[in-house]
Amino acid sequence: LLKLKEMFNSKFGSIPKFYVRAPGRVNIIGEHIDYCGYSVLPMAVEQDMLIAVEPVKTQTLQLANTNPLYPDFSTSGNNIQIDKTKPLWHNYFLCGFKGIQ
Repeated sequence: LLKLKEMFNSKFGSIPKFYVRAPGRVNIIGEHIDYCGYSVLPMAVEQDMLIAVEPVKTQTLQLANTNPLYPDFSTSGNNIQIDKTKPLWHNYFLCGFKGIQ
């Protein structure tokens, strides 16, 4: 969390207002059958996604990854386009954001 806070401050010049953690999960039995009403046995795993957030007045989403292998990304929050043919790291976040709009 400290690394995330420091990187956020370095990139955006401020301290995040809040953090969000989304744990990864695996289904021990019943992969994808929960969509049909059947039982599954999910379990959280150590891998997770940590997100540092600062709400802004602009409609621009600015995403940065603590891993330098993944480039920064910026887009309008009003017109999110997800290219399904390219598996880019930021698409995971954009799908979640678009789902709650």
